[in-house]
Amino acid sequence: QCSQKSFIFLMRFYHELVYVYYVIDPTRIFGISLRMVVLTFQNGLTDTSSLAFAYYGMEVTAKGNLMIGNRLGTIALRLSENSKYISNVIAVVKQYISWVSEPFHAIAESNLVGFHAGNRIGDEFSSSLNYYLH
Repeated sequence: QCSQKSFIFLMRFYHELVYVYYVIDPTRIFGISLRMVVLTFQNGLTDTSSLAFAYYGMEVTAKGNLMIGNRLGTIALRLSENSKYISNVIAVVKQYISWVSEPFHAIAESNLVGFHAGNRIGDEFSSSLNYYLH
């Protein structure tokens, strides 16, 4: 267990380190995310704890355990509701976890809904992207 300031610093440092290793050596993200989860269990929740569960869920899903990855993604989304990292968590969970665990027809239906919503509000880029993915 470490002091609150050093805990927050470490969590934010590991968060930035994930970005670096995502480009340089993605195999190290598993260890970093596991360390973030362990620190969260030892020291309590902070605003970056949701990222820890999102990153760890991403890695668990990539290793083939879809059920646990999906649960970790759900936990990350719930923890991030009042966090300033909510957009990061949503991006990680939706891009790397949810699309793997949801059936393809559900993803296609979501893209069709996104296409119609984009048309209604006049967002041609998102509408076109959702139509292409549909």
